[in-house]
Formats: sequence, structure tokens, C-alpha cells
Amino acid sequence: MTNYISFETFKQQAASYTAIPIYETLVFDSYSPLSAFYQFKDRDNYVFLEGVSSHEQHSRYSYLALDPFFRVQCFEGHYVFINEQERKKYMGNVYDAISHVLNAYTYPVDCPDFYTGLVGNLSYECAHHHETFKRPSYRELHTPDAAFMLPQLMLVFDKKYHNLTLVSTVFLDKTDVADEQKLRSLYDVACKRIQESKQTLAQFKPITPVFLDNLVDNYEVIDAKASISKSDFLKHVERCKTYIEEGDIFQIQVSRRLSMPYDNDPVLLYRYLRNFNPSPLLFNIKLANYVLVGASPEILVNVQDKEMFIRPIAGTRKRYSKDRSEDEIKQELSQDPKEIAEHVMLVDLARNDVGHACKVDSVSVKELMQIELYTHVMHMVSDVRGQLKEGCTAVDALKYGFPAGTVTGAPKVRAMEIIAELEDRQREFYSGGVVFFDFKGNLKSALAIRSICVVDKVAYTQAAGGIVADSIPEMEFKETENKMRSCLSAMAQCRDVS
Repeated sequence: MTNYISFETFKQQAASYTAIPIYETLVFDSYSPLSAFYQFKDRDNYVFLEGVSSHEQHSRYSYLALDPFFRVQCFEGHYVFINEQERKKYMGNVYDAISHVLNAYTYPVDCPDFYTGLVGNLSYECAHHHETFKRPSYRELHTPDAAFMLPQLMLVFDKKYHNLTLVSTVFLDKTDVADEQKLRSLYDVACKRIQESKQTLAQFKPITPVFLDNLVDNYEVIDAKASISKSDFLKHVERCKTYIEEGDIFQIQVSRRLSMPYDNDPVLLYRYLRNFNPSPLLFNIKLANYVLVGASPEILVNVQDKEMFIRPIAGTRKRYSKDRSEDEIKQELSQDPKEIAEHVMLVDLARNDVGHACKVDSVSVKELMQIELYTHVMHMVSDVRGQLKEGCTAVDALKYGFPAGTVTGAPKVRAMEIIAELEDRQREFYSGGVVFFDFKGNLKSALAIRSICVVDKVAYTQAAGGIVADSIPEMEFKETENKMRSCLSAMAQCRDVS
């Protein structure tokens, strides 16, 4: 069905609002969001957010953001707005940049949530934009601290009702409102953008089948380059245990990175993760000098209708075993003392993060240590929520919730200081976040784990071991191996696909 507003209605809205969506909803029951994305994947910039898990509350909607009105790149101390004509530099941090964009536009209150907004990703080093401690000097991938786009075209896929909404947003400035001829031109261009997108979708290019395996022979001898030797990583674990014994921290996540040459289409990596590691929070992002793909099970910080929530995940098991039933595995996970202790610490940390932005008496744990089943694994998950206090926004929620405690440790700031001491290079993409702010005060996000970043024909993946007082160094090393196994398998196989 066509939902175009008339030009007269558009003109009336232009008197009060500066971001006006024009949209059309189509039946979309013959293809997938992935097949639609494939028609646009050669664009210079895009953000594709897809959910393919069975958890409807987390993966009902998928989004494809295209045709940026402008892009934003953030660095230490400044940020840059980029469009086809110019680059404008502003002093400030990533949260200033996000607020700058969100405060610049007003949006009709009766239009749907998440039909447009600011979308992109933050690197782990955005933590330094809020907390003051030294970061490692070596930034191996040379990526910006954060990169976002303000899309003029958004494809919104609704898995529940099998429809696709094409949203073409007009962004106005003060001078546009008084010029009816300019308004007419902007309106016509927005409608044309929808028609051209429909034509592109009507000419579906088939997706070439790729036959890959979730197993890699001789996994240990894959020619991946490590950021740190095994012996040095084991020493880091021992050093962290000393910090725990001395009372500096209770738990910490120390990571290692693997990389290998990759001169193929990064979308193949996305397809691999989508198939073998399906997730409610899949992402494929091309906004700067890199392509970032990932299959995250964990939100970072979400805000909906002034309610902030964090869902820490700590505790994972494979769902299937030759020796035990699924119920037995579930019971073993839910009763594991180490997993419970680590999870409770991270729930307390989430309560603290939520408490910074929310009314104190509204902070609550809605779910505690629930076992959620995914295609190949099960996770122990909790749900911490609160109502944003007066004067706090979704940007504040992100500021206080970033980075996640599940990729840093507890207490968070001291853990990050130790991470900066032990890890010899900046994390960049790993343990950052993928975010989507709309203009109604809402936020959707994903934690950037189980991810691969491709830069200059090299693919990188990274993972951490969760170190507590009784950690066994060799087991923490194996934990990082296990966490990277799927991504490394994707990198090794997809680079050879013709």
C-alpha cells in the first residue's frame, strides 16, 4: 500500500518539523532482507542491521540504511561532518557529535519509530571520550573512533507481518521552509527515491550459492597472525589474577586479536556468520576505511519510550552433545558456581550503569540468569531496566552504559585501566557498539563481539577471556580460541571463494 503524504501535507509538516519521512509499505513475503541488501551492496556506504534468531522481541525488524545525507566521523577531541560538497570539523567528543545531529532535527510525533535516525558504530576507544585514562598509542587499523550516517533512504523489514517499508526522508534547514519551489523539489526527489528503490528491488539479482562448512580441518594451523603470543597472554592472565588478589578488580576481560590476508567480498563473511552463527543482532557496516560484519547475541544499551535496558550475557554452553541432553546442559550451566559468580557481578555492574541515567527507585532486574536458547548455543541472560531521569536522553544512556561490563570487567573503570596497560594496541572495532538512534528519543544497539573487520585487504577478529580469581590461564586462552572459532573459520574459507 502507498503511504505517500500529499505535497500539501508535506508543506504543512515542513512548517513544524525538519526531518519528514515519506514512505510506502509493500508486501515482502517472497524474499529475505539479505536478498534485498544484495541489490544495494555495491553502494559506497550502507548500514545493514538484521535479526535472524527465533527471539521475536529482539529480531522482528531489520534495517538497511542508504544514501547518507551526511556522514559523521569521530576522533580524539573532534568530529567531522562529511557530505558530497564539504567536510566540516567540530571540536568535541562522540557524544557531542551524536547530540549535535539529534538536536538539529525535529520529527513528526505521529510517524513510526526508527524510520530514520543516526546509525553506525563506535569503537571501544569511545570509552576515552567519557572516562579519563590513558589509551594505548598503537591504532593498528587506523579506523575513526566512530562512524555514523544520516540516511535519506531506509528499508525497514518487518518479519512478523512480512512487509517492507521504503522510507525516504527529507532533511530541511530554515531557508527551505519559505521557498515553496524548493520544498516541491525536495518532495519530488524523495518520492523518486522510493520509486527507484522499487525498480531496483524488482530486478532482483540472484545470490550465488556458497557451499561452506562450519568446521575447519586443522584449525590450529590456520595461518592467522596473532597480536600477542600464547606465552605472553598466559602471563597477562596471571597478572590479572594478581590484581584480583590485591583487590583492584573482581573480574576482567583481556583480549587477543587474530588476522589474515583477505582479498574477497566482505559480504561473504557476513553470509557465513549469518548461516552458522545466527543472531538477533547481525550487522554489516561500510562507512569509512573498513567493512565491519558481526553476529552479536548481546545488546549494548537500548532505550524505548524513556525506558533504558541492558541485557548482560555471561555464561555460554553448546546446545548439543553426544553424551548429555539439552536439559542436562542447561542445568549444568545454571548451577555452575563460576558462571553464576561472574554473571552476578555483571548484573550489579549493569544496575550501576542504568542507575547513572535513570531514576534510582525505577532500577530493577526484570529477569535474572535466564537461559536463552539459540541455534547452536545457550546463554545465561539477565535484564536490567530503569526509567530515564529528567534531563537524561538516549545519548546519556549510551554514555553510561558504554563500554559493556561483559567486555571490560568489574569495577569497570579500573578494569579498563588494566586492559590499557596489558593490551599493546587499541581494540578499535572489538567490544565497541553498533547503534541506531531515532529522532523520538529511542536507541537500538548491539555489542560488537563475534565480529570481523576488513581493512586494506586484511581481516581481523578478536575475543577476550573472562578472568576471575580461580581462572586457569590455559583455559582462558582456549576461551579466546573458542570465541574466535566461527569468525576465523569464516575468514579462512571465504577468502578462497571464487
